[in-house]
Amino acid sequence: IYELLGARERVIHNQFLYDHNYNRPSREAVYAFFARCFTTERSWTALRKVEEQGSFQIDPGHLLVFARRTTPSNAVDAPKLMATLVENRRDQLAKARPERAEQIEGYRQQFGPVYQTALMAEWPPAEDLRWWRREEAGKRPAARQELILSRKSAGDRVPALLVQPRGATRAAALLVHPEGAQAALGAAESPSALARALYQRHFLLLSVDAFGAGEARDPKRQARAMYFTTYNRTDDMQRIQDILTALAWLEAAWKPERIVVVGQGVAGLWCLLARPFFKNGYAVAADAAGFDHTKDELYLEKLNIPLLRCAGDFQTAALLAEPAPLLLHNLGARFAAEPFQHACALHDASSRLRISNEEMSAAEVAAWAGSV
Repeated sequence: IYELLGARERVIHNQFLYDHNYNRPSREAVYAFFARCFTTERSWTALRKVEEQGSFQIDPGHLLVFARRTTPSNAVDAPKLMATLVENRRDQLAKARPERAEQIEGYRQQFGPVYQTALMAEWPPAEDLRWWRREEAGKRPAARQELILSRKSAGDRVPALLVQPRGATRAAALLVHPEGAQAALGAAESPSALARALYQRHFLLLSVDAFGAGEARDPKRQARAMYFTTYNRTDDMQRIQDILTALAWLEAAWKPERIVVVGQGVAGLWCLLARPFFKNGYAVAADAAGFDHTKDELYLEKLNIPLLRCAGDFQTAALLAEPAPLLLHNLGARFAAEPFQHACALHDASSRLRISNEEMSAAEVAAWAGSV
């Protein structure tokens, strides 16, 4: 970049093969850089060696803010600081929550970018999508096809399974199961109850091995490694992107008149978090899996997405999404439907929301999907 700007000589790079430290070779490199930058003649033509004179000692009293001083009476320890930050963010989210329809846009502008940054997900454009069948060359297309879905820009690979109904169809369903496509659809000779019920209603069925499920498992991935999330998306973030990629492909390749997204088990939570990124208002049937959305430790265990709670978690997910038909079931006594009820009420779309604390059967979910 500096070379493009005609200033290549203003970048200095030194690399030393030591552990993390600030030893003498490192310090002398900095002295030489400063000598080059800040001499009176402002000469950048030569990097002169500057040797350290005398001994180098660090006095912690010069570096620690409260060294040799009395700690202020209102100082807090690390746990208290964390609790204060959490409480401040809760207050901010509560105060920002829109109470009238005209306030929704302001909330979206404030928390939409934070939410998108937390999930690092996007709706892929049609021109970025790639796909191919996994059948052997020359084999006739079957009603049940194994596919690989991909985005050219990312180079990812999402194993998928497609089931075509007999005759024409105008509706499609994306089934997302935490254990992958085979668990969602079942075998060809013994389809799952949900796949059978939707197939009988002439739905085109698509399911994917979302990240970490089925053939998308990576035994070498070390998600518990130190600083992993500094450089990598978590598994749950990847899964939400896979849902969006599958939906974008389904719409671009088949152009159905309507699409229903069905999330089973904890995958229902992935689908709820993916809703704000949908290009169109797809109906969603989400199993809440009895998730207790108030406990941080459960997010770390079952829905590990850094900054998600800071972005407003399910409150923001509800308010950012379009008011399309939504079925929430298996809430148990822990998952709160109130954010979704509130969002639908603001849009005057409460009739589009159906809630059940109990887990609904495959037949009930298929009947709902067929009616929206």
